[in-house]
Amino acid sequence: MRHAHIRAREVDHRQDDRAPLRILVVDDDPIQRAMAAYYLEKHGAQILQAADGIEALSILESQQFDIMLTDFDMPNLNGLELLDRLSEDPFHAAMMVALITSRTDVSEFRARRHGAEFIRRKPVNWHNLAQELGRTFRERSNAKAD
Repeated sequence: MRHAHIRAREVDHRQDDRAPLRILVVDDDPIQRAMAAYYLEKHGAQILQAADGIEALSILESQQFDIMLTDFDMPNLNGLELLDRLSEDPFHAAMMVALITSRTDVSEFRARRHGAEFIRRKPVNWHNLAQELGRTFRERSNAKAD
């Protein structure tokens, strides 16, 4: 079975709109990170991983990503705190963010208020999420171009 590659059309920092999406996966669970990386890479994305919000901030100091996929519950700096810190940084304004959580008390409204594009509950169907991320990113990019 052939997989559609996750591709971007327009992002300010991208030089080639055919280049694979760059995705930062942030989760304290190494198994969740590995699963996300496996399926997203299988769909053509370039992945970098961080074990918590602090490590993600360190990576984000010097690199830009098209998408950040972050867990909610993490030590040191949770997903919403990470989003709050990033909201103050215009360098990452174009980055799409998806929040992943097993908690039922984190609403879509709350996640959006902190800057997440959407929220997904664990257990995650990584294959479906990879396709959804690519589709949502393209739609978002096309809307900005209009």
